Amino acid sequence: MRSGTIEEILNGQDLAEEGKAMHHCVATYMSSCVNGHQSIWSMKIEYLSSKISRRVMTIELVNRTRYIRQVRGRNNSRPTDAIGGRAQDGWDILQMWTAQEGLSLPGNRSKAMRRL
Repeated sequence: MRSGTIEEILNGQDLAEEGKAMHHCVATYMSSCVNGHQSIWSMKIEYLSSKISRRVMTIELVNRTRYIRQVRGRNNSRPTDAIGGRAQDGWDILQMWTAQEGLSLPGNRSKAMRRL
């Protein structure tokens, strides 16, 4: 059993922490977040049996269009590469979140989902 949270990253320190934890360059998006064009979101999954919470995905949202431009896992992995485990759990939660919030998510083979 698992539960997931998706929270907006609101400051540079938290962006840097996300990038360090996930081993990618999300901290370079600070200016885009400050000017309101984009927002960055962090997904964590808690496994209820162990009470351990882990970061799973970082999400880039284009605010004006409510379009998810990019989703990255640890080391810039693609969510569409998920086969089982935390990555698959994250993908499932992401799809539920996008439907609930009325967001657009690129298709599995979209260049936006593969862009590094």
